[in-house]
Amino acid sequence: MKNKFLVLAAGLFVMATLTQCGKDCAKEVCDEPPPATFSFRIVNNTNLDLVVGPGKVYDTSQIKISARKASNGSLENIPRLFFIIKNVLNTADSICTTGLTIKNDYSVYYLSLNNIVTDSMSFGFNKREGLCCDLSNYYLAKFNTLTIPNGGAPLPITNGYPIIK
Repeated sequence: MKNKFLVLAAGLFVMATLTQCGKDCAKEVCDEPPPATFSFRIVNNTNLDLVVGPGKVYDTSQIKISARKASNGSLENIPRLFFIIKNVLNTADSICTTGLTIKNDYSVYYLSLNNIVTDSMSFGFNKREGLCCDLSNYYLAKFNTLTIPNGGAPLPITNGYPIIK
């Protein structure tokens, strides 16, 4: 009789604990996870944009992104978006930020200017889950052969990663 009571009490305790955890997470407000995107700008060594504005050297049609499929090694073209902000802070320069979506399906991404591959980018993924929230994020791990310091940081989104040409 005593054993049945202990089993019943333990079962009720576990059910109450699980129910309580679900209620806590339902009340938890989670931050939006960083999007699986990467944005960059093509600039010169004085940070002048090379895609738009007075320093223009490249046309958006000359900027291509491809990626190597991790499963079979094939190369695929990746859609990219351009965000152009004209006359930033009342200066003569404009800003063109290029963005792309990152997927675990690809092992490395390539940037081509004028049909010549100029840069390679590798991304990592931090799989982290909190008690109630998903804290996972992508990060830029390598640019060309350079390992990016603090590789666990989420991708830069605001002004784009500067690619100096």
